[in-house]
Amino acid sequence: MPSVQDAFYNYLTIYYVWKSRQDDTAAKETLDFFTEMLIEDFGIPQWSIEEMEDFIEVKFQQDKKDRLLRFPYELISCMLHQIEDDPARYA
Repeated sequence: MPSVQDAFYNYLTIYYVWKSRQDDTAAKETLDFFTEMLIEDFGIPQWSIEEMEDFIEVKFQQDKKDRLLRFPYELISCMLHQIEDDPARYA
C-alpha cells in the first residue's frame, strides 16, 4: 500500500489533469480511484488544497491529528504538461 504522501501526490497529479480536461473520462475515473483510496484506505474523508506560488499545500486530519503536506507545483504539474505537449498521445 502506498503512503498517504504517495496517495496525495497521485491524487493531485490527476486532479490537475482532470481540472484542465474535464471531458477526459479516464482522468475522472482515476481521480475517483484516488479519492476513494484516501477516504477508505487512509480514513481521510476531507482535505483542503491551497495553491501557493511554488507549491501546493494539502491540509487534512488523520487519526484525529492535523496534517500538512507540501508538494512542489512543478512536480504535480509535470503530467499535465506532458499531456499538453503531446495531446494526441493522451487522446
